[in-house]
Amino acid sequence: MRIITSHLGADFDALGAMAGARLLDPAARLVFAGSQEVAVRRFLDAERIRLPEVRVRDLRRARLEAAIVVDCSSARRLGEVGELLLAQAAGRGAVHDDGRLEAGTPQVAHP
Repeated sequence: MRIITSHLGADFDALGAMAGARLLDPAARLVFAGSQEVAVRRFLDAERIRLPEVRVRDLRRARLEAAIVVDCSSARRLGEVGELLLAQAAGRGAVHDDGRLEAGTPQVAHP
């Protein structure tokens, strides 16, 4: 499975970055590391937008081929998803952030 994820409490920046990354990797599924902000949930519900999403609990059983992490400067902000990525997909993903990465954040090559 190929995934795209972002930080806990996904806001519109995270949602937009995930949608943009999906244009680059249409086979990837979206994983929200935690809950989405209330405004994001309301927007998705109001617009009836259905995303190709996989839940974290399903990700635990999946074999990860690659991961794209967007709008997140620290692996700590990924919660359990970050732990799963480090354990399963290390070195087979990409980190995209418009800011500076926090010291110690693993940097991986593009798949």
